[in-house]
Amino acid sequence: MNHLHAWHVLLVGWLDEDAAGRAPAYPAEGYDWVSLDALNVALRDRHRDVDLEAARDRLRSSHAAVLARVERLDDADLFDGSRHPWLGGGTLAEPVHECLGGHYEWALAAVGSARLPR
Repeated sequence: MNHLHAWHVLLVGWLDEDAAGRAPAYPAEGYDWVSLDALNVALRDRHRDVDLEAARDRLRSSHAAVLARVERLDDADLFDGSRHPWLGGGTLAEPVHECLGGHYEWALAAVGSARLPR
């Protein structure tokens, strides 16, 4: 849950920077897609001291906030690859999907494949 929340925070940051006319640090300041594992470790460490109930609440809240932001975007904002140069020709729909549904699918598969010690 903390991992999903952390990526919601990144997505909102990208949307905020883009709306202000600035190119966001993508995926995050000091990281590129080659160093994604290191970014995920940093995100884990930043959010690891949150108890389960607080993590659930925070995830629900950040999910709702991200959905509210995405619902305000029009189709051209989401699907026109020329609208957001910081995405290198990709569409905004790609990171939106990956930070929401794509990430949820990954998390469910990870939890489902986890084996508890006997």
